[in-house]
Amino acid sequence: MLFLFYLGLFIAFNGKFTWEIFYIGLPVAAGMDYFSIRHLGYSPKKMWRVFKKIPGIIKYLIILLIEIIKANVAVIKMIFSFDIEPEPCLKSFDSGLSTKTGNALLANSITLTPGTITVEMEDGNFLVHALDKEYAEGIEESVFVKEIKKLEKEGKK
Repeated sequence: MLFLFYLGLFIAFNGKFTWEIFYIGLPVAAGMDYFSIRHLGYSPKKMWRVFKKIPGIIKYLIILLIEIIKANVAVIKMIFSFDIEPEPCLKSFDSGLSTKTGNALLANSITLTPGTITVEMEDGNFLVHALDKEYAEGIEESVFVKEIKKLEKEGKK
C-alpha cells in the first residue's frame, strides 16, 4: 500500500506520466517502502489505523478553520473598537490528553488561533498567552481538547 503511494508521488512530482518515469519510479518506490518499514516502523496495520482516523481528522480541520475565522473576527473587532481595552493574561492548564501528538496538535491549534499563543507545553501542562482574558476562558475544555480526545480514542481501538 505504501509502495503504491510512493510510486504515485514519484510520478506526480515528475509532472507527467511516461513509461520511463514509471520504470524508474518502481525501484525508487521500493527503496522508500523498504526504508519506511525497516527504519521508520511503518506497517500495514499502522497505516490502516491512520486511514480509519481520516474522517475525524477532516472534522478537526473544519473545526479548526471555523475557530480561526471566529477568532479573527473577534480580534478585528477588538482592534477597531477604541473603547475596548484588552486585558492580556497568562493561563495555565492541564490538557488531560494522553499522547504527545495530541498535545502538540493542541499547542499548534491554540497558536494558530488569533489572540492566543502557546508559550510553554510540558507533559500536558500548557501555558497560554491570551490577548484578552475572554479568549482564555474555558480553554482547558475547548472544542479542540474534546475533538483531540476523540481522535486519541479512535487510535486506541
